[in-house]
Amino acid sequence: MMKLLGGRQLELFQCIRQQEIKNLLESLFKKSQDGKDVDMGSELTILTNDIISGRCSGTKDKADECRSLVKEAAELAGTFNLADFISFCKNMDLQGLEKRIKDVHKRFDNMVERILKEHEEYWG
Repeated sequence: MMKLLGGRQLELFQCIRQQEIKNLLESLFKKSQDGKDVDMGSELTILTNDIISGRCSGTKDKADECRSLVKEAAELAGTFNLADFISFCKNMDLQGLEKRIKDVHKRFDNMVERILKEHEEYWG
């Protein structure tokens, strides 16, 4: 992580950040020319994903996948878990939360692995 987010590495990614911001501005300009509405929250999330992943989440589907995983993880973290309050239920997954948490973890892990692999292929 330090290697990926260190000062020297961030300097190397400056050209990616500039290009992705240029892509965003061009996209917003085109949408304004076409008279389309723009969801800036979604556009900025895609921009952030593109910068972080080096353009491997540039499609709406991949950005939506990332957003969906983060949302699902946040919801699971805030869900009332009966097993936290009733000790004899501790080893039972009565609500299916443990199964859902493991599924989100696996999908998130796969997404991060894909991003890291694409970084390695691109940067060597």
